[in-house]
Amino acid sequence: MNARSNGMRIPTEEMTVKGGPVTSPSVGITLLPGEGEVHLWRLPGLVDAPLLAEYEPELSAGERARGRAFRSRDDKDRFVSAHGGLRRLLASYTGSRPAGLMYAPGSGKPSLRSPHSAGAIRFNMSHSGDLVLVAVAAGREVGVDIERIRTDLDVRAIAGKCFCPAELRMLDERTGAVMEDLFYSIWSRKEAYVKALGGGISLDLRAIDVSSAPSVQERRWHLLDLPLPRGYRGALAADGPVGRISMFDSIDPVSAMVTW
Repeated sequence: MNARSNGMRIPTEEMTVKGGPVTSPSVGITLLPGEGEVHLWRLPGLVDAPLLAEYEPELSAGERARGRAFRSRDDKDRFVSAHGGLRRLLASYTGSRPAGLMYAPGSGKPSLRSPHSAGAIRFNMSHSGDLVLVAVAAGREVGVDIERIRTDLDVRAIAGKCFCPAELRMLDERTGAVMEDLFYSIWSRKEAYVKALGGGISLDLRAIDVSSAPSVQERRWHLLDLPLPRGYRGALAADGPVGRISMFDSIDPVSAMVTW
């Protein structure tokens, strides 16, 4: 699907979150999301030193190299926290060892290489500030984005380069904190959708309209705003209807699943 060529408008929906019941499974017995369901995990942006020490050797050689490239120790630790937590979470779905997981090659959206997923698991991760979000679905693409609201950015200038006319009109009707909140809502929707497609910079964000729509029309993509802690905005994009979002929170996804 080429957002550059068709002036796409992506409908957004109100989201109803339906939790558990959730148990505390061992590795490999986490149930896959059902039809129309997405699992959404909230992980910490920075885990404590003992868990960090466990995560690092479970990363791939490439991930460890990316972590070492950060100049700041804090940035490196956050990278290891996010990618180590993701590996343990995916291991719990596939019954694999975290260190044994292999991602499919390519520069687009990350995916698991068979036999880990057998084509079933689709996932996407986003991290900002102190939070990490991971969306997991079965047999369909998903994208997730989380943004920590910052007051030191010229959001109108950014919007002028990335927003479509309808979205710009919405911003023009608002001022101050309300305008900034709307900017981050629109931005997270766009990011979630682009990440679900795996299109990256090849997509023209100005041709994607996520301003508002009461229902999903002919488009197969569904966009949903997420309930997040104060100071954050986020969105989920899914290929097909979303009837249920099960939200979980965990310090270490291997050992605990707690309804969020």
